[in-house]
Amino acid sequence: MKPDPVTVCSILPACSNLKDLKSGKEIHGFAVRHGMVENLFVSNALVNLYAKCLCVSEAQAVFDLMPHQEVVSSNGVLTTYYTNRDVVSFLERVVLVLCSLWISSKGSKCFSGDGMEWGETESSDFV
Repeated sequence: MKPDPVTVCSILPACSNLKDLKSGKEIHGFAVRHGMVENLFVSNALVNLYAKCLCVSEAQAVFDLMPHQEVVSSNGVLTTYYTNRDVVSFLERVVLVLCSLWISSKGSKCFSGDGMEWGETESSDFV
């Protein structure tokens, strides 16, 4: 019997809690070889593994390769920066997440060429 994404998602939190980075990386390799990293739950578990093991660049790399970045995924990366006391990167990521959420809520209106500059908004957008 071969492990599936559910199995991988169940094992990775144990590695995270034990700070067992070596085993976590082996499972990450297995997930890559078997095409599981596109699974949102597997990717989130990997981000959390690297976050708890204080591996900022690895957590960011997994996040950047995710086909669909959700709020849970963003929280994992933000936690990594915060835990590592990298305040500047933490705040930069918070701003990026908030901007991406705002842009996704506005759809193509943000890029309609209506004369507004990046970072400007109509006051009614926040009411």
